[in-house]
Amino acid sequence: MTDALKKKPYNNFVLLRLILALWVLISHYKVVGGATLLDTISFSPEFRVAGFFVVSGYVIIASFEKLPVVKSFYAKRFFRLYPLYGLVILLQTIFMSLFFMDNITEQIPSITKYFFVNMIMLNFLQYDIGGLLANAKNPGINPSLWTLKIEVMFYAIVPLLSWFFHKFRWQGLIVLFVASSIFNQYLIETGHPQLAKQLPGALRYIVVGMALYYYRNNYTLSVSLAWLFILSAFIVLTFHNQNVPQFLYPIFIGLIVIFFATKVPCPRPKVDLSYGVYLVHAPLIQFSILLGVFQDNIWFLTALISVSMIIAYFGYRYIELPCVALGRKISKYAAMTPTLPNPQINTAQQAPTNN
Repeated sequence: MTDALKKKPYNNFVLLRLILALWVLISHYKVVGGATLLDTISFSPEFRVAGFFVVSGYVIIASFEKLPVVKSFYAKRFFRLYPLYGLVILLQTIFMSLFFMDNITEQIPSITKYFFVNMIMLNFLQYDIGGLLANAKNPGINPSLWTLKIEVMFYAIVPLLSWFFHKFRWQGLIVLFVASSIFNQYLIETGHPQLAKQLPGALRYIVVGMALYYYRNNYTLSVSLAWLFILSAFIVLTFHNQNVPQFLYPIFIGLIVIFFATKVPCPRPKVDLSYGVYLVHAPLIQFSILLGVFQDNIWFLTALISVSMIIAYFGYRYIELPCVALGRKISKYAAMTPTLPNPQINTAQQAPTNN
């Protein structure tokens, strides 16, 4: 075995999540803002979100297996996800409500409903305030939020998924993957593509991430071959994705994700801005459209990326870090009364969890 194959896996998950978040930002710059600046570049509409789901399947299962105590796990997940999310919902509600200052009392029911249903991640019940964005290309204040309820639903069943794997091993993962793929394809063929993107249709990506974690010690690859596969598969999935069978699509994405995250050397960011960028960029686009300052040029796109990352940094520094630390303290306390037996798993090479 070569030295390259003997090295410990790299930890590029933070960088990968940032790349995916910026990819979503650029996509929304086109789809939400209506920009044509990047029309000559093709972006696979499914790849970026699917990549997030695969990463979650890998990282979140790793977090649970490290300390398989249900109350502890839920405490960490809540304080990792919700504080910044809740603050963004509050701020975007306030800023969008400013456009109704002349008749604010008439909009109180709409403002109140928007705030509360989005605080509990039921954004599909109301994604706008008072028809403010009725004529926009995308009428949602924050079109990124739909994936977060899938994340939360995934968190809710992580203990069950862990039990299912330890009970049925790889055969169980195959059953989950096939069932999710069939369900997804059925909804697409019956004219419900939006529902197909939800759970359990999206579970196939999460299951791929889980499989890559559980069997992470079973595959080796040199750096050169990893880069060759990453670039080749990325080109195929981005520019010729219609030629890839649907059941293979999650597997290809999963391999790209895991090879990039663990098999190639990359610079490691000192801060994790991905969650903040993912949350704030779309409201910034919508707000700039309402103010009449949105522009279809490289300078505005650069400014959008810069402002999103600056806001994300402050969110990371003053919201995410303190709340994650609090979540860990509560998690340790909750772990004193475990609710699940510790599965007999190999913990020699625990994956990075970034929680």
